[in-house]
Amino acid sequence: MISSERNFLRKMIFNKLRIFGVIFACVFTLPGFAADRDYYIITLNKNGGTGGNDYLYGFPDSGIYMDTDKTTWASNIEMPKRNGYVFNGYTDELNNDCVELYEGKWRVTQFFDEAYSEKLSIGDKTITAKWIECNSGISYNNICMGLGSYSSSCKTGE
Repeated sequence: MISSERNFLRKMIFNKLRIFGVIFACVFTLPGFAADRDYYIITLNKNGGTGGNDYLYGFPDSGIYMDTDKTTWASNIEMPKRNGYVFNGYTDELNNDCVELYEGKWRVTQFFDEAYSEKLSIGDKTITAKWIECNSGISYNNICMGLGSYSSSCKTGE
């Protein structure tokens, strides 16, 4: 009789602890934040383009990196390519610039990096490529090409 009472108490305590653990995990996990990782995933929507990076990783208190080991800050992002268009960075859903050309390299903007490092942006996010359409319809190495010569004549496109 004593043995069955002990088993009953053990099961009751175990079930209460298990329920408490689930509640604790739900209450103390940040919204949009996976419990098994300490970063947010930033998906790069290429908006019709191909190639380039697929993801960046936002770490609260330290900013945006190109890997989950935080060894490479997002300062040399590989741009996607799209025939007839020139890549013009990435924007978020509010049309804020998230990736910009700086000293010949594509990098996250200070605004976007600070959004993660200062916990202003919480959660996984998708940012979308911006494109400038070439009037000639020809682009090479992210430059609009004219017939026989370089053409700077481009119009804004998505």
